[in-house]
Amino acid sequence: MPRAALAPLRSPVVAAFTPDGDPYARALARLVGRAARAERAVAADEGTVLDLVATLAGGRDAAPTVALRAAARCFIEEHLTDPGLGAVRVAAATGISERHLSRVFAAGGTRVPRHVLSRRLQLAYAMHAFRERFGLRAGDVRRGARP
Repeated sequence: MPRAALAPLRSPVVAAFTPDGDPYARALARLVGRAARAERAVAADEGTVLDLVATLAGGRDAAPTVALRAAARCFIEEHLTDPGLGAVRVAAATGISERHLSRVFAAGGTRVPRHVLSRRLQLAYAMHAFRERFGLRAGDVRRGARP
């Protein structure tokens, strides 16, 4: 999948994770936080992380397509288990038309439904691996079940 080319950085990138700070920095923090938590960790999508980093590193010069794709992918990550998740909701949340959303994902080598399905399958696989490793479903652990 093509990525935005980054010019060499001249200084460290500093971003505010506060509510009034950079929305891409907050999104990256949420993804990393979900992936690093002790319970119910959800592996972050590598493409989403790379798009966010490219957007943060590029600042105002970041490719608009990469920034929009990062925003859309973040919305998808946060609503992955919602059965009503689809291109219509992703486009509305991102503030672009469905057609433009389709072009944004096509520039990254995929389509919205395919990306959503892929992430859902990865989540299902992670939950299955959890059951094999611990002998319990993740939902049972969340509800306080003991082996």
